[in-house]
Parts: sequence; structure tokens; C-alpha cells
Amino acid sequence: TGGGGGGGGGAEWVLTTMKMKPSRGEGQRGRVGGGGGDRSRKSYAHHQAGGIVSELLRAKEKRRGGASIKSLVYANDIQSKKQVYALCCETLRHLELIKEVLRRAKFSLGPHKSEETADGDEGSFVDTGAASTRKACVVYVWVYELLFGRWDGIQEGRRFAPVASKESSLREAHKVVMAASADTSSGKSPASLTPTQQKVFPRYVRVNTLKIQVDEALRQLVEEYGEESVKMNPYLDDVIELPPNVTDFYGHRLVRGGSLVQQGLSSCMPVHALEPLGGDWTLIDACSAPGNKTTQLAAHLASAGEAGGCQGKIFAFDLDPIRFERLRKNVRHCGAGRIVTPELRDFLGVDPSKEERFREVRGILLDPSCSGSGTVHSRGDYLIAGGSKNQERTEQDKRRVDTLASFQEKCLRHALSFPKVERVVYSTCSIHVRENEQVVASVLAEAERLGFELERALPQWPRRGFPLFEGCDNLVRVNPNKDKTDGFFLALFVRAPR
Repeated sequence: TGGGGGGGGGAEWVLTTMKMKPSRGEGQRGRVGGGGGDRSRKSYAHHQAGGIVSELLRAKEKRRGGASIKSLVYANDIQSKKQVYALCCETLRHLELIKEVLRRAKFSLGPHKSEETADGDEGSFVDTGAASTRKACVVYVWVYELLFGRWDGIQEGRRFAPVASKESSLREAHKVVMAASADTSSGKSPASLTPTQQKVFPRYVRVNTLKIQVDEALRQLVEEYGEESVKMNPYLDDVIELPPNVTDFYGHRLVRGGSLVQQGLSSCMPVHALEPLGGDWTLIDACSAPGNKTTQLAAHLASAGEAGGCQGKIFAFDLDPIRFERLRKNVRHCGAGRIVTPELRDFLGVDPSKEERFREVRGILLDPSCSGSGTVHSRGDYLIAGGSKNQERTEQDKRRVDTLASFQEKCLRHALSFPKVERVVYSTCSIHVRENEQVVASVLAEAERLGFELERALPQWPRRGFPLFEGCDNLVRVNPNKDKTDGFFLALFVRAPR
């Protein structure tokens, strides 16, 4: 087993394994032993951050998406979430500079054949296959802490020994690198060593009206944060905006109780676009996990019902067992269990002609898997988006988007095929035309044959679809660089009742 102690005599650095675990007692909250207490959690946070950075870099190398910094940090096993998140972001922001410092200092993970140069001299691991291993990424995190973080505030016995033992050479290498980057005649581009700038969005929270009224939630937040810091979103009447410096909000009492949901502004748009709803309608959320849109849809369906209670219902589909469990927990947490029926199955496998309970579906929310290209800022993907963009990777990206778009078209055609459906919202968190306007264009003839028309979605929203065909001004686009939220797209298909 690989050690992962906090530094000093307690640090154990095992080179023959990819796995690093906290030394005994290190990851145990509030216990004495193994260093214990806050000091232990502090050092363990660096190792957890290193593991997350490694996972993100490996995903980038393999050209696959999936987990974001936030989703990894908010996992149950991450103890000091705020600290780990900050360490991940700052390490990735400074990564190119950190690697250059390690090269200059000839920092090595230890004796390893792949880290030797052609003439037999020991080279830097950052230019080898070991550069994205968890061991390497723990080094990156600790070098960030040494050069830019709170190194001086960490007791010597808790510092990471492999970095602490090279402190002088690393600091000297940093000075040399910065001097060289400032010298334009050196050939090293200063821009490549400049920390990536972070785009800051407001913190959006959705009011879960199944548990609290909007006015009451607004009142409580204004009391807590001040009237100048809390405001309603001008486009969506269940979304409140808070300043981006409101941190640790996941622990707020209203969030813990399910009255508020941390949900991006873009993500809240499809439910609003699907309205108006009948209070007794049967609805489908076709690709629902983790369930934020599902529970928002439940709240809106309940609001559309009679005073005696909601008579409508929602079938929420997801095929992945792990994501399905998150969906179920979210539904329970938000108090939507009476309205939402989670379905662990493929939406494409639903046949309303054979399954009676789906024959009366009147509205469908379809937010299928996509490239996620609009979420690079909120997910933190922009921090690892650099590096060479060679022709092979460009072609890989194009093939991936084409594959996703084909799947999206298939899902949209299936949604439009339900016999009594009147309103279908198709949405993605992508900025690619191939996944957005082109998907809509590919099904438009079939949709019109079935009696559907593109209706102007969210009429007050100012940014519309790209003019690829007649009617694109009915589509909605969100620009992450201008609208202070994730990039997004949606289309609303409407058919007169049959």
C-alpha cells in the first residue's frame, strides 16, 4: 500500500504503486493519533486534491469527459471540500508554471527508467508517462502550496517530505523560470506560464417551491446576506442570485433541508420553457439524473395543480445505476416522491403503444448526453483545456460530437413519437451547432409531419439560435462569456392537443 502522510517523518512515499492512501489515523476526523485533528486533515486534503487533479488530467489524455472538479470534490469521501476545491483549482491554474519549475529543479519521483534522459542523466518526470499519475499530481499540489500557497503556515512536520526536502532548489528554480519568462529573447512564451484566469459567475440557487415559497426564501436570504447581495433573476421567477464570494453554500440550512437547490441558471431554463403545464399532466424527464431538473419540474407541476394537491406525475429515466441512485436521493431530499417515479431504464426502450402508463404523456423534457462544451467554466474544465491541439485530437473531438449528435437526434425523434405529447423541450449544455441547431434541423420535417411547430421559447430571453434555417429565432442560446452562466441551448416543439 502507498503511504500518503502529511510530510516529515510521517510521510511514506512508495514508488511502486499508483495508489496512495492516508497513513493510519490521518483521514480520521477529529481523532488523536497519526497526527490527528486539523493538522492531519490539512495534509490529507492535499493528497485528495492530488487524486482529483490526476483523474482530471487522465480524462483529458484519454479524450473523455465525465466528472468535473466540482462533482469530484463534492463526493462523500472528500472531507474538507472548500480547501480541496481551492487546491485543485489553483494547482491547475498554475500547472504549466509548476511543471517548468520541476523541470528546472530536475525534480524526480525517484529512480524510474522512464524518467531518464537519453544520455543517462536523470530527467524530470513531468515529460514522461508518469506526469499525470496520482503521485505526480500530489507533488504538483504541494509545489503550488510551496510557491504560491500557505506553506509557511503549515508545521514542518506536516509538510510533504519529498517537496520539503527540495524546498531551496524549487524556490531557486522558480526565480530562474520567472526571470527567463520575463526575458523575451529567451524564446519561452510568457503567456504559457501565466496562471489561467477564472471566469466568475454569480451563485444561482433555485427555490424548491415544494418546500418553501419564493418570497419566504428571498426574505431569509436577504436577512442573512443583505438586500444588495440578494436579488431575483429577471428571467426565471424561481431563481435567486447571490454573489460569487458566498462560499460553502452547500452546507446552508435551506440547502441541507431541500428548500434551496444549487442549480445553474441555464439548467433551470428547460422547465420554464416547457410551461404552461396542466396540473394533471403525465410528464417524462427522459435523461434525468442527478435530478435537479426533475425536482424543479415536479415543483412546477404541483404549482399548476388544484389546491387539493398535484394530480400529475413524472416518470424520470436514467440508465446508469449510480446516477439513478443520485436521482432517487435527490427526489426524496426535495420532497418530490409523490410526484416523481424514477425509472432505471433506457428512455429509448419505452414503447407507449405497449405500455399503457406512458400513452397519456403530454410533455417531455429531453436533456440528453452532450459534449458539455458550454460548461467549461462552471465545471472547471477550462483549467485543463490547454495544451497542444493537434489534428488527431481535433478529429477525435469532431467524431465524438458527431456520435453524440446522432444519439441526440434519435432521442428527439423518439420523444416526438409519443401519441399524445403536446410539448417537447430539447436542450443541451453544448455550444456546438452540430448538437444544437443541426439536431433540430434534422428532425424538423418529421416534427412538422407529426403536427409540431417550433414555438418561441422563453420569449424575454435576448439571445436566440444561429440563423441556419427559418425559425431559428424561436430557439434559445446562452453565451457563457456574456450571460454569466453556462453555455446552453434549447428548442420547444409544440403540437395542438389531439
